[in-house]
Amino acid sequence: MSPPWARRAAKARESARKLEENPAGDTRMRLTIIAVVIGALLLTLGVRLWYLQVLDHEDFSARASDNQVRLIRSEAPRGRILDHNGNVLVDNRVSFSIGVEKAQIKSSDDMDRIVSRLSILLNQSEDEIRTKLEKPKGSPVDAIPVADDVSKQLLLYIEEHQDEFPGVVAVTRPVRVLTQLTGCTDEQKKKTLAEQTDLSANRDDIRKDPCRSIAPHVLGYVGETTADDLDAHSEYRIGDSIGRGGVEASYESSLRGSPGLKKIEVNSQGKQVSVLGEEPPQQGKDVVLTLDPDVQTIAEDALREGILRARNTYDGEKGHPTPAPGGAVVVLDTHTGGVVAMASYPSFNPQDFIGGIPQATWESLNDPANQYPLNNRAIQGQYPAASTFKVVTAISALQNGFVTPETTINAGAYYTAGREGRRFYDWNKTGHGRTDLAKSLVESVDVYYYTIGDQMYQRRGEGGDYLQNTARQLGFGDKTGIDIANEKGGQVPDENWLRRMNNANPAAFPRNSWNPGDNINLSIGQGDLLVTPLQVANVYAAIANGGPAYKPHIAQQIQAVDGSIDRQFPPEPIIQLPIPPEQIQVIQAGLAGVTRDGTAKRAFAGFPFDQVPVSGKTGTAQNGSTKTDTSWFASYGGPNNEYTVVAVVEEGGAGNVTAAPIVRRIYEGIFGLTPGNIQEGDRTD
Repeated sequence: MSPPWARRAAKARESARKLEENPAGDTRMRLTIIAVVIGALLLTLGVRLWYLQVLDHEDFSARASDNQVRLIRSEAPRGRILDHNGNVLVDNRVSFSIGVEKAQIKSSDDMDRIVSRLSILLNQSEDEIRTKLEKPKGSPVDAIPVADDVSKQLLLYIEEHQDEFPGVVAVTRPVRVLTQLTGCTDEQKKKTLAEQTDLSANRDDIRKDPCRSIAPHVLGYVGETTADDLDAHSEYRIGDSIGRGGVEASYESSLRGSPGLKKIEVNSQGKQVSVLGEEPPQQGKDVVLTLDPDVQTIAEDALREGILRARNTYDGEKGHPTPAPGGAVVVLDTHTGGVVAMASYPSFNPQDFIGGIPQATWESLNDPANQYPLNNRAIQGQYPAASTFKVVTAISALQNGFVTPETTINAGAYYTAGREGRRFYDWNKTGHGRTDLAKSLVESVDVYYYTIGDQMYQRRGEGGDYLQNTARQLGFGDKTGIDIANEKGGQVPDENWLRRMNNANPAAFPRNSWNPGDNINLSIGQGDLLVTPLQVANVYAAIANGGPAYKPHIAQQIQAVDGSIDRQFPPEPIIQLPIPPEQIQVIQAGLAGVTRDGTAKRAFAGFPFDQVPVSGKTGTAQNGSTKTDTSWFASYGGPNNEYTVVAVVEEGGAGNVTAAPIVRRIYEGIFGLTPGNIQEGDRTD
């Protein structure tokens, strides 16, 4: 029997012989097979094309379009903020940022690789980058910023290695530049301004710079949109800038501008092929303020120095150093209501927010131990008005016929009220003797006002709450309407208020009826009365004007980039003193005597009143048995009473000791006077 390989060889030879005998038949068979195969392939291809072109036409057309055309949105530069002379306070510069278009990343594995590469490149942790990419709102085609103020070299590296960074793009973003700086030398100012416009500068180094922007509470700052912002404003996107506080927030709609849109064609690797169309961004409108940067700097310096001086004194009555944790200053244009300066202490540096504020800095700014430096105490601080409120009691007494300018009251060391014979003591332990209206202001005579407050209580059945009604008529208990965000309205207490408090918290407010003592305390600005420094300034502006006061405002006008005026803000009267001019003149005479012969005499010793007349009123608000009193001084001054200046220092002591010297320094600075020596006086009201 032959081996297997021999049998296979024999079979092969037999097949070759048959092929030689009938070659045509075999060829036809092979061609038939090939034809069937080709036909099947063509049928399959035809069915696939029909599916793509008919059944799934819309889906694949959309995919093809997305793959070929991309829309790139660019944020518009914000409008500038200018001072009253048109000088720039807040400007813009261009920042190059790194953004990620999540829609361009095909899988989670790709995302992991990109996040890992960006982490190394940007010196950020992967968790930081993922947190930024997981923002809940926004269009999926928008680039989500993950790093601001990157260098051009870094952008160039990503462009050259686009295959390693699919979906990672360069995003142009406008960033705020703060041009008016204080607290440092001219050389340091130049350095800081250069760093703000240098994209490669170290943000942490800038934040440590001693230079700080003026008027941070007035100007506000800019931050990134949050989920709440996106819910409230459908036109915003993730990463957009939005105003936070101050003018930046109040005039957001004017400052913001219109974003740009570019349509580009890209190839399958995501690289740009051509620009199909472009709508450039439109810069926002400029906001021109009433703010005078020179006066603002003077006010900030005077407030800070006054608070530090107070901290170096000892509160003998309370038995501890004077804390003076914070305070505020308001400077109004008496005749228009324009804010010339507004300072709050402690303060903050808006430069901390450039390029995103570090978490530790944000927590520090919101730590109660740091006294809330983000709060604008000029419009948000609410305090008992103390003796600055005596002008309101005087106006109400004149308005309702309780006194005339000539009426005198025998003001001893205390006033006795009620059937229980409760005593209300004057700040002057020996009393003041016979007192008329003008003297009551010059010497801040408590007993004069105790008497009026009690009389108003006894006759309230005839005309209601006389004092509260006048206070509300002069704007207390309600917001002034100033165009700066987050203003508080204060509080004017009465029996209805007391009942509400009793119902809500009987432990803290055990009484539900208004007693004579409540009215007596209110007459000198104590008790549960709460006012803001701006409200007090507005009333003193009305006295300076002889009747009217104007709505406080910070914006003078809004204008387009070319300088054309879009909107103006003329003076708007909101207060009118409810007494005739001759009675107002008596109050003016009393306030003029305060600085020359009265409770602020030592604080203004040697001041050149013949050059710059200044009238005012001290106030010392009690804070309980352990806390130091809050210090007030409200004033108006200048050859034409053009400035109204109010200062308050929390737990700063007597009004004549702390707040009055601050106001003096501001007038000296405004009018270029040589600073005089501040004489330490005894505590007055």
